[in-house]
Amino acid sequence: MEKDWDVSEDPELLKVLNMAKMLGRAQPPKVQTYSKNPLFDLLPATIRRLVNPKAPVKCCVASLQRNLAGFGPNGDISKNQKIQLENLMKKVMGVAYMPEDLTGKFSSLSKLNQREQSKFFSADIFSLTGDAWMKEPGSVEWTDGKGVFINNYSNFILWVNLEDQLRLVSVAKGQDLKYVLLRLQKAVARIEEAL
Repeated sequence: MEKDWDVSEDPELLKVLNMAKMLGRAQPPKVQTYSKNPLFDLLPATIRRLVNPKAPVKCCVASLQRNLAGFGPNGDISKNQKIQLENLMKKVMGVAYMPEDLTGKFSSLSKLNQREQSKFFSADIFSLTGDAWMKEPGSVEWTDGKGVFINNYSNFILWVNLEDQLRLVSVAKGQDLKYVLLRLQKAVARIEEAL
């Protein structure tokens, strides 16, 4: 009689066997989820209330993409508009508008040859921001209107017409996230004032 009895087809017995297996296991922890709308207003007071990470951190990077009014909704703009935007950002990032820690040099990447581009992208700041891949020949097409601004301290980059119209990147070695965000906030505020 027991030979004819197939355990795999008896639903009640399968339930009991499954419960017996579960008794020996620890119950998995309940997953808590919180839904919040992501909102970061970049106010200095808000940034100063943040807590820097306690874990050992190699570097902190914060980036922000912006499109300017009057140049279209995304980075896909005409060549003429790209050149206008590049010239506008050269002027805005000039010494007259920026504080000392945000002054630096703007480079039009279409004017650099292949060797100069490889040397340019070998700088430490590009490995920290994750942009070192651009030094490989042919990885990015450097057309007119594309450029990059790097401040004198090599801890702030402004990309012009790369993917979006503007991409601001603030970076620092170590775990001082507040300083990185405050520099980014200062750059955004000064650019908006100048425009």
